[in-house]
Amino acid sequence: MTASLFAAEEGVGSKAIVLLHGFGGCHDVWREVISALTPSTHTLAYDLPGHGLSLDFPAAGPARVAAKAVLADLSERRLKRVHLVGHSMGGAVAALMALAEPEKIASLTLLAPGGLGPEINGPLL
Repeated sequence: MTASLFAAEEGVGSKAIVLLHGFGGCHDVWREVISALTPSTHTLAYDLPGHGLSLDFPAAGPARVAAKAVLADLSERRLKRVHLVGHSMGGAVAALMALAEPEKIASLTLLAPGGLGPEINGPLL
């Protein structure tokens, strides 16, 4: 919905699961996860700004930009609460989303999240 931010949407359930990939990835990394879920599971697998089909997103790069973009898109879709799943940089994006608008987050699942240790390239995120 948000111009130049792509999300692959599947299922029609009342609960939405938002899937956020890591740096250099795209929505397609979640293909097997989505196929293992029931058709009544509503999923949104995003291409974060600067990745996949969201390459042209303005000011792409930092996790904070991605968090704001996904939150704006969820608002446009009128999704009140979502379950977030983030891997690597997607984990950093998910954590920032939960900090920015905790009332919109039903649950937070972080898989090897980025941005939580000194070994992470902070300026890149």
